[in-house]
Amino acid sequence: MKKRTGIFQLPDGTWGYRARVENQFDIRRTRDRNGLMMKTAAAAEKERNWAIAHELELRRQREIKLHGLKDGTVAEVYEKCVAKEDTKNAYGTVMKRKSLWKNHFREQWGQRDIKSLSAGEINLWLADLMDDDYAFGYVEGFLKFFYVIIGAAYRHNYIGRQQYMRLCEDKKARITMPCEKPKYDIVVYNREEMKQLDDFFRGSTVETAYLIGKHCGLRINETFGLKWDHIDFEGGCIRIDRQQQYIDGILSLVKPKTKNAYRNVVMPRALINHLFLLKSELASLTPDEKQKRELRARRIIDVDGSVISATELVNCSIDGTLYTRNSFKYHARELKKCGIEFRYHNLRHTYGSRMANAGVPQHLLLKMMGHGSIQVTQQYYLGMNDESIDIIKKKLEEMEEN
Repeated sequence: MKKRTGIFQLPDGTWGYRARVENQFDIRRTRDRNGLMMKTAAAAEKERNWAIAHELELRRQREIKLHGLKDGTVAEVYEKCVAKEDTKNAYGTVMKRKSLWKNHFREQWGQRDIKSLSAGEINLWLADLMDDDYAFGYVEGFLKFFYVIIGAAYRHNYIGRQQYMRLCEDKKARITMPCEKPKYDIVVYNREEMKQLDDFFRGSTVETAYLIGKHCGLRINETFGLKWDHIDFEGGCIRIDRQQQYIDGILSLVKPKTKNAYRNVVMPRALINHLFLLKSELASLTPDEKQKRELRARRIIDVDGSVISATELVNCSIDGTLYTRNSFKYHARELKKCGIEFRYHNLRHTYGSRMANAGVPQHLLLKMMGHGSIQVTQQYYLGMNDESIDIIKKKLEEMEEN
């Protein structure tokens, strides 16, 4: 049963709620805003949320009446409100917002009066970004960041209720994406491209990471956070329970973002053989070579806060060099010269698409890829690529023979 904070049941079976607003004002009620009994816990929770929001709005209006709306630029709202509130958010979210602000928002919008913003000009800017071939998901991040800034401006009395509703809530006039999300925004490499990639990465410093992405569809941070202890050669599985990230500039292993990302991924024989040879090569090093490798290896922070050697990770070279997601940047530039737009995540798309074409049931592919929703997994069954076209041709030939 879902735990509902501040909700309690009365002797007659109806429900009530209690709440404390900013440690100053206590609310305790057994009737809804219309004076009716609340017959379910969900109804009481809904009323509790409304009561808190209503009380905060009343306080905001009283403050505006006494002092008026504050004057400020977009930059002031970001620095005084958004940046300070970001301390409560996940590290990845904070870094993404800092990057958006530094690289895009500060120059374009920083000196604008927050009250002068209009949905029309923001929508035009988002449309220009789409025209410049920015990915839909990337531009969507700009839209969400605007909502964060405007929400902070409203909460801290830089803009009024009317402007907030016009920018964020009015379905006909609010800030929105200039187009609908592409239905099948999945890039899959065809056979010829995969052959080129195989030849390009064979013998390279990141060959192991490439093969893991190709054969198991891991996310890039999961690949570079993979430890030797998590590879089960007998069972033919990889256990995923951490990923590699920079935390305040320090390379660390952190927990996956979602519970679905914790999983065991089956390895094909080709990858098992490659990893076994690599493990054997490391085991054959002399004591002196092992010592030199250990001395050269970086120290990183593990999930539990302990400091470990990079040699515990799969993607650490014979001489102790630790590879990270940045190790693919050079290779991506070189592949672009050959006409291939390489993104490591596209290996994951290719893996998912080929598993779908091979007839792997949706619920199993969802488990293998660590998706949070079956709708995400279903996209691999709806897309078209060279393998799916071959399947259709084969079925048509079988129909003609019959």
